[in-house]
Amino acid sequence: MSKVPFISETVYWGLAKTSGFIGAGEDGLEIEYQMSDTLVQFFKTEVKDIEIPYESIQSIHFKKGWWFFSGKLIIELNSLKNLGRIPFLEENEIVFKIRSKNRELARVFSVNSQLELSTSQLNKI
Repeated sequence: MSKVPFISETVYWGLAKTSGFIGAGEDGLEIEYQMSDTLVQFFKTEVKDIEIPYESIQSIHFKKGWWFFSGKLIIELNSLKNLGRIPFLEENEIVFKIRSKNRELARVFSVNSQLELSTSQLNKI
């Protein structure tokens, strides 16, 4: 499954933005990202990786934006254990802004990831 590029502008009260890729692995979702300041975009962090196991995910869905504009890929979590510090976490959701040219890729990714999530949950039973 291919990776979906995203941005998140709600980091640290809007003083930083995050850009990166989200992809699906065998055991969960893999996120690689880099943060930069929004003022002059001079300060950047190193590229960081986060893996979110399927056990910690409640649902994955894509929400289209207005007309042909961007959309949102939303991951709802059921547990925050062992996730470390996720700078773009909003309560129990991780919201990724998807640019319009990647909307279809994000929609397909959300459907396939939800299928992987369901398969993972069924294998536990």
